[in-house]
Amino acid sequence: MANQTTAQLLVEALRSRGDARGTGRWPDGDPDYVAEYSLTSEHIPALISLATEWVDEPPENEAVYGPVHAWRALGQLRAVGAVQPLLDVEDELDKRDDDWYLEEFHHVFGLIGPPAIEPLAAFLADESHGEFPRVNAASGLYEIVRRFPETREPIVAILTTELARHQIDLGALNGFLVRDLLKLEAVESAETIER
Repeated sequence: MANQTTAQLLVEALRSRGDARGTGRWPDGDPDYVAEYSLTSEHIPALISLATEWVDEPPENEAVYGPVHAWRALGQLRAVGAVQPLLDVEDELDKRDDDWYLEEFHHVFGLIGPPAIEPLAAFLADESHGEFPRVNAASGLYEIVRRFPETREPIVAILTTELARHQIDLGALNGFLVRDLLKLEAVESAETIER
């Protein structure tokens, strides 16, 4: 088991790693956080703690990017235990107008893969969550299909069921659901899309 000192060193290394902008290839393993930091499942609790921490600092302060590096590492570790904690912070991040989660969480969920389907589907269907956090859950489901094509059928059913609810006041959510279904070439959803 990773001892507390090792976990603290890891967190500090990710906090001081610096600017996370311009590293858009991380979902494909560049940088490879797992190899670079010798990450194992034993590091997941420390990574979740950092990934869900709000850092209220200007972009010039490199610590602001620590959570970004942590959630990327969790995706590369395929850390199933990170799905719910990341979903739990989406509404707060949305209220703070934080765009990082919108740009990256769906990739994290896609890397984690099929075990993320059930919590993402539940989050998507839960109207107590904000519209854009729910959009991000739908995008996460799409990313799972992109990486794990065998999940297409159940995910198309989830997205179609959500679209069929006709939530008129949620135009962005409906639009993204249609987009994802079209990208999945979900001809079986054509009638729901048309309605």
